[in-house]
Amino acid sequence: MSDRRSQRRKTHITTERPPFERIALILQGGGALGAYQAGVSQALAEANLHPDWVAGISIGAINSALIAGNSPAERVDRLREFWEAVSTPPFGIPDPKWLEVRGDLSRSLLNQAHSLGALLGGVPNFFVPRVPPPYLQPKALWTLPAIMMLRRYGRRSNGSSTST
Repeated sequence: MSDRRSQRRKTHITTERPPFERIALILQGGGALGAYQAGVSQALAEANLHPDWVAGISIGAINSALIAGNSPAERVDRLREFWEAVSTPPFGIPDPKWLEVRGDLSRSLLNQAHSLGALLGGVPNFFVPRVPPPYLQPKALWTLPAIMMLRRYGRRSNGSSTST
């Protein structure tokens, strides 16, 4: 039975580009989707399906900028570096992998604690909370970490630019 199953298994790796005029990649928003989108980008790269056009909204726009801002050979590595950097827990406290969470209440409490950490400390290398709140600030520089991340990971090795 396992032989039959392995014969039916299809792979995403192709040897030539499909006969499409253009390949477009449209990425939507939603923070958790961003890491998933990076995995999709990796699968597309492994299948030799490099998008000609990329566009996105919210976190999808950030991933799109990283894809467009790097050569096809560097995209997956830059996306991985970005997502590893922004997945760092706030305050340098590691995520307790040894803590086995059971039940809806425990999971909810852990999620609330993580949300509180992001609210108070931001997400390292991505954003910092605005203190004082934006309506009390004449100029908000709270996006500076995100801008620095895009500059760090959005390089093109051949010197050309790609529109998003």
